Amino acid sequence: PQRTKPLGLVLLIDDSPVAAKVASKVLSLAKFDVVTANSAKMGFDILLNRKDEIDLIFLDVVMPNVDGVECLSWIKDNADLSNIPVYM
Repeated sequence: PQRTKPLGLVLLIDDSPVAAKVASKVLSLAKFDVVTANSAKMGFDILLNRKDEIDLIFLDVVMPNVDGVECLSWIKDNADLSNIPVYM
């Protein structure tokens, strides 16, 4: 069967491999393409490199080193990224 066009690209930022795998599967079943990052730093780097492709960010709140709240402030303080919706 022919694959339908994805609804968009979601960046999933979560340090838990199990949570990321489950969320990625659910989003894929909902017809989204998903790219994952296991830290705020990695997620922010992906955002900077793929800002024109990413439609939505799923951001874990509790992560080591840099938590989701701080990562959200990085995103919202960057004019090129601040318009991308974030779900925490």
